[in-house]
Amino acid sequence: MNFKNVLLISAHPDDAEIGAGGTIAFLAHRGAQIDHLVFSQCTKSLPTGITQDQLLDECRAADKILGIQDTEILDYPVRRFNEYRQEILDILWQKRQQKYDLILCHWPNDTHQDHQQLANEVVRAWKRALPTILFYEIPANCMGFAPNYFFILSEREVETKLNALNEYQSQVIRTPEYFSLDKFRAVLTYTGMLVGEKYAEGFVMHTSTIR
Repeated sequence: MNFKNVLLISAHPDDAEIGAGGTIAFLAHRGAQIDHLVFSQCTKSLPTGITQDQLLDECRAADKILGIQDTEILDYPVRRFNEYRQEILDILWQKRQQKYDLILCHWPNDTHQDHQQLANEVVRAWKRALPTILFYEIPANCMGFAPNYFFILSEREVETKLNALNEYQSQVIRTPEYFSLDKFRAVLTYTGMLVGEKYAEGFVMHTSTIR
């Protein structure tokens, strides 16, 4: 499908780059307009010595590398999205009016409570609507994730994703055992093996409509 108007939705800075960074680069290289909506600045999750401004600067720098045209970062408190469910839904409903043809967001069975809540509100906001909705995987959070929609990635797109993730030095400090470029490349390699390619990024499709 030829996606031209894409909305990338994430609970926290770095989520979308981890789950869909290669696909974002793929789409940007083909001329898509890509907007990124982040719902939390993760103030209470920052490691000692890392400022809020640093994390937000990392997010914007990563998005620029990927080719995202607009990054909007809201400030809902981390791990408390359930308390703001209706506000989140209202924001997504306004985004629905912009007629995106592709929505990329968290998988509803992700074990992080913010990821779950946001995914459920996306489904509510776009029910009886036209865009393709694809759920992305956050490795280690998504036991049982079985992708059924794949973007085949070039070496260039893989390197673009990894370069974007490398901007998140705050997360390398916070969880070095997890936030590893080698491990992120390994996920793309494994997913590529599922479809007989060197690299791929996989999603679970929620809906897709063709006119």
